[in-house]
Amino acid sequence: MRCLAHLREFLYLRRNSGSGQEELLGHAPDLRSHYQQMNDILTGQRERLHRLEESSSTVPEIPLSTSVHCACQAAYGVGLVIAIVYNCVLSALFPEDEELASDSAAFVADVLALARDAWKYRPLGSSYIALCLGAAWVGTTSDSLRLAVERAWEGYGRDFIPGLQKPPFTELEWTSRQLRLID
Repeated sequence: MRCLAHLREFLYLRRNSGSGQEELLGHAPDLRSHYQQMNDILTGQRERLHRLEESSSTVPEIPLSTSVHCACQAAYGVGLVIAIVYNCVLSALFPEDEELASDSAAFVADVLALARDAWKYRPLGSSYIALCLGAAWVGTTSDSLRLAVERAWEGYGRDFIPGLQKPPFTELEWTSRQLRLID
C-alpha cells in the first residue's frame, strides 16, 4: 500500500500543478524504484501461491485450506492491480521501454490465469477479480488482450451487478487515459 500512496502523490502533482513532461520525468527514478519494489513483492506472492498449490497437490492428505488459498489469491490480485497502475504511468513516461510492455502483457496474463483459477470461489471468494480485470483492461493497449479480459469479465460481471456482462468501458477508458498521462 505504501507503493500505491507514492503513486497517488505523483498523480495529484501532475493533475494539480500543470507539471510539464520534464518535471514529471524528474519523479521517474522514484516511480521506477517503487515499481521494482512492487515487482519484488509480486514475485514473492506468486511463489508463495505456487508453493501452497503444489504442496496441496503433492501431499493429498493435507487439503488446501480454501480460505488460505482465497486470501493468497486476493493478495496477489491486489498486488497485480498496483503493479499495473505503476506500469501504465511508467509506460506513459517511457513509451519505448520494451520491458514495461512485456511486464504489461505478463500482468494481464497473470490476471486472466487468476480469474480462471478463482472461478471456483465465486461469488464472494473471488470478488476482487472484477477489480483485477478492470485494471488488466486499463493496463494493456493490445486489442487481443482486452478482448480476453472482456470475455473473462462476462462471467464475473453478473455476480455483483445484474446485467453488467461487459466492463464499464467509459470509466475504464477514462482511467486508462489518466494513468497514461493523456488527459
